[in-house]
Amino acid sequence: MASPSDKMKAAYDNALLGILQNEGNLEQFLDVIFGFLCRRTDFFRTMQDPKQKYGFPPGVAEKIILTYFKKYKTFVEQIEAEQEAKKVEKESVEINEIEVESDDQTSTETKEMLMPNKEDDKPTKQEQKVEEKPKQSPVNPSAPNDQSVFQSNPDSYNGAIRDRYNWSQNYDDVDVKIQVEKSVAKAKQVKVDIQRKHLKVFVKETESSNFETIIDGELQHEVNKEESMWSLESRKNIQITLTKCKNIWWTMLVHG
Repeated sequence: MASPSDKMKAAYDNALLGILQNEGNLEQFLDVIFGFLCRRTDFFRTMQDPKQKYGFPPGVAEKIILTYFKKYKTFVEQIEAEQEAKKVEKESVEINEIEVESDDQTSTETKEMLMPNKEDDKPTKQEQKVEEKPKQSPVNPSAPNDQSVFQSNPDSYNGAIRDRYNWSQNYDDVDVKIQVEKSVAKAKQVKVDIQRKHLKVFVKETESSNFETIIDGELQHEVNKEESMWSLESRKNIQITLTKCKNIWWTMLVHG
């Protein structure tokens, strides 16, 4: 579980996601962060004298960056190791189940299958028809359910792109982004109901129109409704942050 300090840091995610989405990639995002440190702090200043009240001793700033890089790299490696262990355990259980199902009847059937049968060598009419059918074309690799497309988009990183919304996640939160029409400028045109296991989102494109359902479904896992939040960026999008009750990866936002 995340510590209270981690939860406080997660409160900045919407602001940081906005910067990341505006810059378009991680390199530009990091350039913005380091540019801020350069302009507004003494992070890059080297302390030349012990009595100097600003800057860092030589090499300390680099060590700070490396320390936090290693911290979160180790954190991710632990998550991946746990996931791999669960995967191996699941595969082991499935193999054991298959072995238990084998019995004398299966052995008899296997022997019968191995017995030569001349009539079986002749293809049936149905088999001939199947052979004559043309091969179906493969699935389009650029289809919108391609995970590589999701991973390259900050709005769907570790999540997915859907018809009406995108969702992404980290170890603590799930973020949902819903594009809205330019006519949606006020919060009263949006209704968001976050429950422990259910999410509803309704949008009214004009003040005279009816509310349209964007999302109404059961969440895959439970969320902490008290710590979850939503906001409207006028005429652009709705951003929803769902705080996970358990630090596990989601494979979908809502069922169905």
